[in-house]
Amino acid sequence: MKTKIQYFIALGISMFMVACAHCDYSDKSKITAKLEPKSNSKVGGEIKVFENSKGQVMAKLSINGLNANAKHGFHIHENGDCSSADGKSAGGHFAPEGHNHAGPEVKMRHLGDLGNITADAEGMVNTEIEIVGANLKKGDKLSIVNRAFVVHAGADDLKTQPSGAAGKRIACAVIK
Repeated sequence: MKTKIQYFIALGISMFMVACAHCDYSDKSKITAKLEPKSNSKVGGEIKVFENSKGQVMAKLSINGLNANAKHGFHIHENGDCSSADGKSAGGHFAPEGHNHAGPEVKMRHLGDLGNITADAEGMVNTEIEIVGANLKKGDKLSIVNRAFVVHAGADDLKTQPSGAAGKRIACAVIK
């Protein structure tokens, strides 16, 4: 009887390991950043930040109150401070290596340059993005902990210095 129980336990563990061989564990986020509306907007939601099974820093966005079918600049800013009504307390884009502003696919860019997010017909964004080059190690030069996510009123043109001409800051969330 004992060997039969051991067999079924081993079988169950094996089946679980095979089933989860490709699991991402994205639901076990380390940080949840709550978006606060800025500049008299009604934008809200949350951003879950985590390292996936490959060690990549990911952000799972759930944002509402945006302009329908519109692009909005989305960045990480240098200060983990969303206290001002206009969001400017978050400072400029997070650029620990001193590179110029660019799109997220460009290697030599601000680490905080995440490009644009596009709202659906209801003004919502539900997506997941990788934050290339970032980590979650407090105190590390490339860490995004104690920084802020900022959503802008307009689209980022991915070239204008220093911030992409994306307009007002309409939402801010401290990453802590």
